[in-house]
Amino acid sequence: MTNYERLCKLLAGPPTAYTPSGVAQWKKAGRYGKTPSVGSLMYFYSASMKRVSHVEMVITAVMRNGLWIVDAIGGNTGAGGNETSFRDGGKCIWKHYEFLPSQVGGTNHINGFGYPVFGADTCSAEQLTEEAKLWVGYLEKRSAKQLEDKTANVGDNNCTIFGRWYGETVGDTATYTCAQWCSMFCMYCAKEAIRKAQDWRTGWILDVDGWTYRKADGSYCSDEWLLYGGRWFVFDSSGKMITGWFKAAEGWYYLAGDGAMCASQWITDDNGKSYYVTQTGLMATSCYVRSDKPFGPGRYIYYWVGEDGVWDPQWDTEKPDLKKYYCAI
Repeated sequence: MTNYERLCKLLAGPPTAYTPSGVAQWKKAGRYGKTPSVGSLMYFYSASMKRVSHVEMVITAVMRNGLWIVDAIGGNTGAGGNETSFRDGGKCIWKHYEFLPSQVGGTNHINGFGYPVFGADTCSAEQLTEEAKLWVGYLEKRSAKQLEDKTANVGDNNCTIFGRWYGETVGDTATYTCAQWCSMFCMYCAKEAIRKAQDWRTGWILDVDGWTYRKADGSYCSDEWLLYGGRWFVFDSSGKMITGWFKAAEGWYYLAGDGAMCASQWITDDNGKSYYVTQTGLMATSCYVRSDKPFGPGRYIYYWVGEDGVWDPQWDTEKPDLKKYYCAI
């Protein structure tokens, strides 16, 4: 999964600068409601425009005496005398709201909340909100210069780092570098939170489906072997570490419960059948396996494993025909 795919998973669809489209995506995914939660996106209805026209990110949400106490961070807003939202205020600020549950939905000022899918393959709510906090105080620019600087090149032309990223992402930089940016701000924070969350997740990662291994380049081991700590591990096409028997083109291997390949040892299955895996890890077939220790001076037992790899004790011998059959190591 690429980080862009993770972003689409987090936000119920591809990034969008048009707030009504964002609401439609949340609703289609069944992830839009009237209850605020940390990291949810808070959409506002405009009576004059007769549609949703603004979005902010919920940072804290507490119910007290039947009243929701919510802090949010929004871009393209203005503070106003009572901290109400303004659609085109040109700055990124911390906002505070207090409202009854009955004051959410329909043509109320607060229309509803979109709920991201937080998890190991996206980011956490805390990682998302921490990213938003970094941009409090950001002022929009007069031109597409010094976009990374929070307070430089101040203007009212809707030029922002969020818009530049969005334009590059959707392939229309000219249009979206200079567009109202409340939604683009939230999308950008989500993108950065995912990137940072995934950057440190190199190496072994455990999720509900099992273990995976993320390489330094961000890709995952899949359909391949990995040498780690002097031990071999193998992954299926979905990137999950394999345990138990594994069939490769050259034969069978056995991976222990921790995923490490077994070598130079006997494996007994739940049915009591025994197999021998060689020093390369490959299961021995149609050959002898010499006992570890002699039972007398220079005398060993040679155990026979058949074509299916199963030990057949009736053919064990002290005098194997090593000209016709090989001895596994």
